[in-house]
Amino acid sequence: MQLMDQKSDIATHGGALVTLLSSLMGLSTLELVYLVIAVVGAVISLLGYLDKRKTERLNRQLARERLTFDWERTKAIVEFLQGSPSHDISQAGEVVQKVNNVLKETEH
Repeated sequence: MQLMDQKSDIATHGGALVTLLSSLMGLSTLELVYLVIAVVGAVISLLGYLDKRKTERLNRQLARERLTFDWERTKAIVEFLQGSPSHDISQAGEVVQKVNNVLKETEH
């Protein structure tokens, strides 16, 4: 996700720079080409900004889903250990850590 943020930042800042330079040149020379480039730069800036907002919103949603999943998984482990005659609830931290390690290994 970091790479996408950098790309949208480059697009936003690059578009803003193109817009500024083209606007200055267009206003000073009154040439249509520079004014068109200024509009294109403004569109690039706007699209970069919207892409960045969309990416940030997606990241927040993924973080909420991950937190919910982690909470449900931990709750299930604790409930299993409480209901198991051969296990003790004091093992919950160790079991959760082992499950997290297995999940990390399977992600890669």
